[in-house]
Amino acid sequence: FYSEAIGQMEPEALYGDLKKWKDSGKKSSTFFLSANPFLLSPTTKRTLLNIENQVEMLRAATSNLTWDREHHQFVFDPFFVLAIDREHLLTQTLQKISAASH
Repeated sequence: FYSEAIGQMEPEALYGDLKKWKDSGKKSSTFFLSANPFLLSPTTKRTLLNIENQVEMLRAATSNLTWDREHHQFVFDPFFVLAIDREHLLTQTLQKISAASH
């Protein structure tokens, strides 16, 4: 059971509903379509997940942007640099990755 009418909604509206639901802490008394996934068709769910994925990838890519005042442009550093001791290669690598992900 799912609603065909929801599948006709604009993807931006569905993503807006998902974002509001997530921002509300998922325990709001407000009705959100995303809180009731049985109303969404498999195609609509796939579309919503794709949009959410694209937004997250864009957010991750732009989080590493810095402004270069000398050249007046944004600079993107795609590398994750770790400074670690050779003697503690594995433990320090895991610690720094864990610290960076929080």
